[in-house]
Amino acid sequence: MIDPPQKGVLVSQRHAYEYANAVSRVLELREGDRYYAPLPLFHIAGQWAVVYACLQRGATAVIRRRFSVSEFWEDCAAEGVTTTFLLGAMAQFLYAQDAPLPDGVRLDRALSKDEILEVYL
Repeated sequence: MIDPPQKGVLVSQRHAYEYANAVSRVLELREGDRYYAPLPLFHIAGQWAVVYACLQRGATAVIRRRFSVSEFWEDCAAEGVTTTFLLGAMAQFLYAQDAPLPDGVRLDRALSKDEILEVYL
């Protein structure tokens, strides 16, 4: 199947700022946090909910090329991740893993798309 051409959307600076700020508030994102983003940067979640939110709060964005269920927890441990944003079924895929967490996982806050929509809308 061939994807149709993508359409550009005009977005105000205020809209982008408020979206990222809402994510920051819900996650209690703060300076020193390491925010893991296994999300594409062409997606609003990767751009605003991770990168822009980190810029606003002085946190570090840990960027991954793609989401991997088998590597997620090892990545979190290796990078000292304290928070993450999961889209769609990502959380269910991780929950379904039948393996213990590796040593060194510090992740203490996570956000799913549905939670941010409740706050933002």
